[in-house]
Parts: sequence; structure tokens; C-alpha cells
Amino acid sequence: MSLLYSILKPFIRCGVKDYTIKIKEGMPHAWPVFTFLTEGREGEREIIDDINQYFGERD
Repeated sequence: MSLLYSILKPFIRCGVKDYTIKIKEGMPHAWPVFTFLTEGREGEREIIDDINQYFGERD
């Protein structure tokens, strides 16, 4: 079984059809939580932007 399939399997099993998996070379699992790293801050910002885009900007 490929690594990609093992990552996608829960999404497929739950019927999720619209998702994005972001992989950053050299970064550990859950790297956006490491906001003390530049890459972590960038990843966190991407997640926030994705959420805002999905739900719409809120005042």
C-alpha cells in the first residue's frame, strides 16, 4: 500500500470528496503547529486562509 493511499484512505472511507493534502518536504507530521519555525507560520497562515475561504470571511 502506498503512503499516499494510507493518507487518503480515511477521507475515502468517510466519503469526503473535497480535500487538499499539503506536504512540505523535510517537515515533520503536523508541521504547521510548529509556529516557532518560518515554515510552521506559513503553514498556519495557509490553514487559516483555507478555512476563511471555505466559510467566508467573518467580521
